[in-house]
Amino acid sequence: MRASGWRRWMGRGVVAALGVGLATAALAQSLPRLPQDFTFPRGQGSPGTVTFTHRTHVDPRQPDCTACHPGLFKILEKGIPAEGGPVGHASLPAGRQCWACHNGKNAFGPANCLACHRPG
Repeated sequence: MRASGWRRWMGRGVVAALGVGLATAALAQSLPRLPQDFTFPRGQGSPGTVTFTHRTHVDPRQPDCTACHPGLFKILEKGIPAEGGPVGHASLPAGRQCWACHNGKNAFGPANCLACHRPG
């Protein structure tokens, strides 16, 4: 291969690599940066602490914050329900807060305590 042909081939490779790199960077920036995990204060009589993680509640292929925010939970105040007050089992009969989805139909229900509460 002549020197000019080799340079042309290398130049195309560099351009292709830059294109892939830029596309990957653009994709990474288009995905939402999820908030850090949040551990709720342990309530009286609770079998353990509850740590909420967005990773298990948000589909990264189709992130939709509006499923919970602002209707169920405030978006800028961690762990605060839209109606105020603490998160807890008192909202279970009304199907609010966590129980809007964790009702045994859409997601596991309140009978599975250790799915959320971690002893310790």
